[in-house]
Amino acid sequence: MYVTTRRQDAILADIVGKFMDSHFYSILGEKWERVTNPHLQQRGVDVVFGGCKIDEKVKIKGGFANRLLEYPSFELSFVNKFEKRQLGWFLNPDSLTDYYSLIAVFGDFEDENGVNPKTITHLNALFVKKLDLIDYVNECEINVASDVEELSSGYAGDRINHSGTGIHMKLTEKFSEKPINMVVRRDVIYKFPSTREFAVYGNYVEDTISKK
Repeated sequence: MYVTTRRQDAILADIVGKFMDSHFYSILGEKWERVTNPHLQQRGVDVVFGGCKIDEKVKIKGGFANRLLEYPSFELSFVNKFEKRQLGWFLNPDSLTDYYSLIAVFGDFEDENGVNPKTITHLNALFVKKLDLIDYVNECEINVASDVEELSSGYAGDRINHSGTGIHMKLTEKFSEKPINMVVRRDVIYKFPSTREFAVYGNYVEDTISKK
């Protein structure tokens, strides 16, 4: 049976998105818009902020509540409901994304089931420019398409390491979607030229990357 968590993910993303709207985008003085057009959302645009198209990715399920994600992942491929493998959001040629906002959620809860507007205390939002990541992958001479082919065919097991780069590719078979993700160490992302990170509280925003 094909089971997906994307509907549940969308509910969590909506709660977190409203927190970002109220306590981040709306207070920074830039023109911004929360995108409601489903076709644009499917092309990786959740928010347009200061002319930049942002794709928000909330990571909380699977034991990541109240935790900073040290190994952010970028979806390369997954199996759809027709049992066909297709490109994930990072490789999707129709994507319009300029930046990913990788969001960790903190608050008075133990897991994702306790998340609601009243239980969130703050968010950590890591903004990663997509072109920065593409440039780094190319600089490391990583052939992403080849890695996806090897992992999906079973030739490489469930993981391909790229020693010295802070990147590995991971196939997760316990889900129906069998996603293949590019996993990048957070400290590597911090070194990209356009990376920004903020702690978003109910009454203030803190630029945290300047402290790294």
